[in-house]
Amino acid sequence: MTTTSNQITVTTTAGILVPQATQYQEVTVHSTATVYLGGSTVSTSNGFKIDNGDKLKFTIAPNTDLYAVANSGTPIVYTLATVL
Repeated sequence: MTTTSNQITVTTTAGILVPQATQYQEVTVHSTATVYLGGSTVSTSNGFKIDNGDKLKFTIAPNTDLYAVANSGTPIVYTLATVL
C-alpha cells in the first residue's frame, strides 16, 4: 500500500484534489474552509459541501480523480490517500 499526503490550495476554479490511481483509494480530507467535492465538473451548486474543520474518510474508485472548488478565497485542504 502506498500512502500520500498533500496540502492543496483550492480556488474558485475546480482542480484535482486527489489524482486517480489504478486501484481503489481510501481518502481522508480535512478542510480549512467551505469547499465542494466532486468530479471534473464540480461547482458550488452541484458539489458535495464540506465545511471548515470537517474531516471525511471515504473510498474512491480506480481511475477516478477527486476535484474540489471553493466558493471564495483560497482555502487549504489536507488529504491523505492510501492505495488499497
